[in-house]
Amino acid sequence: MSKIEYLKALKPFYIYGRPLETDIGTLHFITVGEWYDFVLEGYLSVLTMEKCDVENQLKSIVHLDSGVQIVLDVLKFCDFFTFIKNIGESVNNETDIENTYLHALGLVDLYQKMREMFEFCFKEDVFHKITSQEEFDSYRGLIMDINCITHEKPNPNPEIERFNQMKRLLQQHKGDDVTFDSMYTSVGLALGKDPDNMTMYKFYKYFERLMQFKNYDTSVLFATVSDKVKVEPWYKKVEYKEDTQITISEEQLKNKSVSIDNILTK
Repeated sequence: MSKIEYLKALKPFYIYGRPLETDIGTLHFITVGEWYDFVLEGYLSVLTMEKCDVENQLKSIVHLDSGVQIVLDVLKFCDFFTFIKNIGESVNNETDIENTYLHALGLVDLYQKMREMFEFCFKEDVFHKITSQEEFDSYRGLIMDINCITHEKPNPNPEIERFNQMKRLLQQHKGDDVTFDSMYTSVGLALGKDPDNMTMYKFYKYFERLMQFKNYDTSVLFATVSDKVKVEPWYKKVEYKEDTQITISEEQLKNKSVSIDNILTK
């Protein structure tokens, strides 16, 4: 079992919020009070960013400058971590003109934000200690796990991804998504104080348990008028039903004629 796997196996004890000792440093839990800075500084965006996100941004401006295609070609033939690391190394090695170009494309900012994000979570600069895409993904995944950050990777097929985005927007308009402020006020009212000092992990778990208590109270109430109502235990493990996403096989992806219609009809 690797160190990362061992730390993931400790998930039942994440509720304590004790820092995790990793091979690159001590990983700290983000508190509710720190969450504001984590989001506003852009760290959440880079934490969940994928290679395809950068590719799409560059493709949107490639018609403005032929030099962008060179950057796209480099990105195409290397993994996301290597690309970001090379950007950081080029800042010190390239000429002023090349550095200005990388700055203009926002790539230097991406490297700096990614580095700062890891420093925010580890309380020290550790990005240079990561050596591979596998490690990069593992540590980002661990940061998301211990802070209850969910992330849906975009579908590689643009048409299907647009459909999934529309579906998520519809859910938001229907009120299916729980907002941060509703969670904050609910937990705050239950505790009798603002939850700023709680870790994000504990914050989410408190809110989940509050919801389960409400489910229990409601089911008990309806059970008094109908014997068909199943009483939901207040101690029940809270499990969320994963949102159904449109998926596509590798064979379908290679077929340029694939569309939403012919996938939905299968």
